[in-house]
Amino acid sequence: MRILAFLLALLLAVPALAEMYRWKDAQGNVVFGDSPPEGVSAEPVKVRPNVVETPKLPEPPPPAPAPEGPAGPAYQALRITEPADQSAVRENAGNVTITLGIEPDLNVRVGHKLQVLMDGAPVAEGQTLQFMLTNVDRGTHSLSARVLDAQGNELVSSPTISFTLLRYSSLQGTPRPAPTPRSN
Repeated sequence: MRILAFLLALLLAVPALAEMYRWKDAQGNVVFGDSPPEGVSAEPVKVRPNVVETPKLPEPPPPAPAPEGPAGPAYQALRITEPADQSAVRENAGNVTITLGIEPDLNVRVGHKLQVLMDGAPVAEGQTLQFMLTNVDRGTHSLSARVLDAQGNELVSSPTISFTLLRYSSLQGTPRPAPTPRSN
């Protein structure tokens, strides 16, 4: 970047260092150039540097400070709408879709985000109302959600629900060997 700035400055300085001449052509017109033709009487011309003064712009005002405290109305409700409480989810790959409902809408302008907890541990977070959990172990799990502010403080949480994930087991459905006939 510095090399580019140096070359640009050098390029701008070269015309100021070049000599300029003035002479008349065969038709009597005044011609300017950096080298007069041979045999023509030319006089040197002083060229003033072409400098444009730009007005100094005023400093922009400092950005407004972030509002202190919660911006907008407080959250009235946060709930898990999918899966339903005490439901069974059959998904052999272990994928579970979590859908949340919140009132009023999530205030993303001030950095609020949703966090989903499964069995007490955070498993997903973001600013959407739907999350996909993958490769969840089969069995019964608890789910809850909460809204976090930009500093990670909890603003509201949902009631905890539970669901049971049913996955195909290779032991289930394995054919038993046919009974061996007995001879009397």
